[in-house]
Amino acid sequence: MSQSTHRKWNHRAALKTRGFSNPPSSIPFVQHLIPRGPNNPAEPGANLPAGSEKGVQPMFGTPFGVNLDIFLSPFGMPCMAPPWGYIAGIDLKTNKVVWQHRVGTTRDSSPVPIALKVGTPMLGGPLVTNGGVAFLTSTLDQYIRAFDVKTGKMLWQDRLPAGGQSNPMSYEVNGEQYIVTVDGGHQSFGTKMGDYIRAYKLQ
Repeated sequence: MSQSTHRKWNHRAALKTRGFSNPPSSIPFVQHLIPRGPNNPAEPGANLPAGSEKGVQPMFGTPFGVNLDIFLSPFGMPCMAPPWGYIAGIDLKTNKVVWQHRVGTTRDSSPVPIALKVGTPMLGGPLVTNGGVAFLTSTLDQYIRAFDVKTGKMLWQDRLPAGGQSNPMSYEVNGEQYIVTVDGGHQSFGTKMGDYIRAYKLQ
């Protein structure tokens, strides 16, 4: 038994009168209900394997477990027309969208090694600094990107060692500001798994 479902991820950040958003992504998923059995018990026990984002989710207390996967085409892309992800700048005084751009390429999510800028689904929100720069790592390709909040222009990008499906963080040490990413990947979205923390010092 299977059905299609959609997940919506809302991620926004604001700076004075300008907001930065990677708006909701509606991505179809397929749910397979798995009957209870020796490898899918109805209640937790000491011999169960560690939890995971992929495979059978236990759904304890219900008659079934569930196997959840993205509904993908043979090319590894969502079965819906792109763009699947974009960023937008919003004037917080007028509530008007002043710019909008696709973000994310197919470099790490397609069997064809071509980086098409189609706009990918995203998991994670942006970080906006007082200098008007927004940092984003949530696309399906392995990049951290920096954008001008006023125009949406990409100012900089760097390759990550694994999927960066998370929110960047910032902190200050001795008067200098750092941007930190946690690059662990995401099993359900098929991005490269890892165990990395990276810090960038702002100039």
